[in-house]
Amino acid sequence: MSALYRPNTATAVEEIVTGGMDCAVMIWDANTAKSLHTFNTSDKPPPADAKTAAAQSQMVNPPFVYSLAVSDCGRALCAALGNGDIACYNLLSRTAVKRLTGHTNSVVHAMFIRSDILPPPSSTAATNSAAAATTTTTTTTTTTTSQSSRWLLSAGNDCTIALWDLSLLNELYADQKSAPTGGGGGGGGGGGKSGAARKKKKSECLFCYMLY
Repeated sequence: MSALYRPNTATAVEEIVTGGMDCAVMIWDANTAKSLHTFNTSDKPPPADAKTAAAQSQMVNPPFVYSLAVSDCGRALCAALGNGDIACYNLLSRTAVKRLTGHTNSVVHAMFIRSDILPPPSSTAATNSAAAATTTTTTTTTTTTSQSSRWLLSAGNDCTIALWDLSLLNELYADQKSAPTGGGGGGGGGGGKSGAARKKKKSECLFCYMLY
């Protein structure tokens, strides 16, 4: 139920990304109409804790694709799903990186926004953001996750608008696939990282605004 155009500067191939009620996100060659890759949104790693498992057991909606968003750098793709998740994919490595969870009903829209339209953060948050931006800059090649590639805004049928900070999802912007970590489709830290270090590399929902 969503389609968008993505210029692929890495291979000079123009692409169309589509998503629909077949629980599939498909990447097409815009010039030849050939299917290049398919992500199945039904492929989901098991929940990490009992609380998340209990919340997911109450969600019976299928992971239909309601909305798609591609970052300006062309590396990150986020899909708003009917089961309340937001699926994050790396378009260069064609890998599933992370499922963002927090909505309690279908997520109907997702979009990247520029950081310069956000209100100034607190001093503590500013320090953390600066550190995160520095870390991200050293782990990507030509494009950092600043500006419109860092912040994701989502809206759901749970009457909630959420803002996500994706700056620590280094796998979302990497040129190559990360070493397997046993985390399944949810992604994980690179090889050689300790468990404590991997826990820090996660997205963060900065605020959740209820509309009623």
